[in-house]
Amino acid sequence: MIASINWGVPVIASRTKEYETTLKKVGLEYALFSNSEELTQAIERFRTAEARNEYLDRAQPVIWREYSPDTITEQFIKICTEAKPQNLIERVRSIHLSY
Repeated sequence: MIASINWGVPVIASRTKEYETTLKKVGLEYALFSNSEELTQAIERFRTAEARNEYLDRAQPVIWREYSPDTITEQFIKICTEAKPQNLIERVRSIHLSY
């Protein structure tokens, strides 16, 4: 979804937690669906270039700010530098043992 929006492709997304959280940040809940009626409504809404451009005008600045390569790199480095190796090993073991 992030890549599509940044490349100029509006996204109609299933109503999952991650997609819903992201689209709510930019006020685009209408692009979410959980049934065929909502999907049809979202598709109809994007028939015009004006609607698609409006979507991208709202979404791209926020998505780029929060998910740019620099932002993601900073988050990754922060996690790596703050994480204690022993805690990570214990976490991996607990995940493995839960299966």
